[in-house]
Amino acid sequence: MKIRKSIGAIMEYTAKLSFTQVFGPLKKFDLSGNGKKLISVTWEFDGLMEQLFKEYEDSRINDSGQEENDLISILLETYRDTSAELKITRNQIKTFFLEIFLAGVDTTAATIQWAIAELINNPKILKKLREEIDSEVGSSRLVKEADIQNLPYLEAIVKETLRKHPPGPLLRRECNTDTKINKYEIETGTKILVNAYAIMQDPNIYNEPDKFIPERFLVDHQEMDFYGQDLHFLPFGSGRRACIGISHALIVTNVTIASLIQCFDWKLKDGDKYDIKLTTGYSGAMALPLVCYPITRFDPFKE
Repeated sequence: MKIRKSIGAIMEYTAKLSFTQVFGPLKKFDLSGNGKKLISVTWEFDGLMEQLFKEYEDSRINDSGQEENDLISILLETYRDTSAELKITRNQIKTFFLEIFLAGVDTTAATIQWAIAELINNPKILKKLREEIDSEVGSSRLVKEADIQNLPYLEAIVKETLRKHPPGPLLRRECNTDTKINKYEIETGTKILVNAYAIMQDPNIYNEPDKFIPERFLVDHQEMDFYGQDLHFLPFGSGRRACIGISHALIVTNVTIASLIQCFDWKLKDGDKYDIKLTTGYSGAMALPLVCYPITRFDPFKE
């Protein structure tokens, strides 16, 4: 729980730093104080990870008398092994887990939350998705990864969620050659931001972009995939610097959303509509927490 809170604080203060505070002329001055706060919570994360490492090192043998072999144990064992072909440091292990928490957990969780919020606000779409799942999977087992390829409406919903609520709304790049865009000359080494959010809200490409319409990816934009080949759809970026976790993120997101809709009805704590408002954050964070209650409609584990 402490590590989770620490990660949340790191994301909060990182999101509050402006581009000029990180790369521009103000990077030497912490005018907002968020830079100092970010350093503080990062050291807090460092201390928590050291505490966790110590617990692992103090109890390398589990209750059954066998040595632990989970990911942290394996990395610490590699760190201790002076003859290991790959040399790693404790800081590299901490950075590895920080990146997993930031890029591999929060972004996926945020996408799933946005999908459920949009489905709650659009009961007809939710009903259509549930009918697709019930038709393909049935009512005797839980949806699984192999089913996803046979659930095109589910995939369209995930695409529309990522279009409307991209986990990385701004893509940071560095120009590697002198170039000219419109009337602007951009020198080699210039750091730029690509506004993926604005691109995927372009009314010249997407009809009624403010609305949640999964059908657009079954008709007008069915050729768009997640790999950034079409530069109008960039939820994971594009090119060599695209997100390396696309496949994993899509598996987790698709299966989780399908399971949540297959197994539960969802009721908001207050009212029938979730008030969709954005706030600053790494993953297009929700301004208001999504508080809803699951009502069991299918229990795959019930005999």
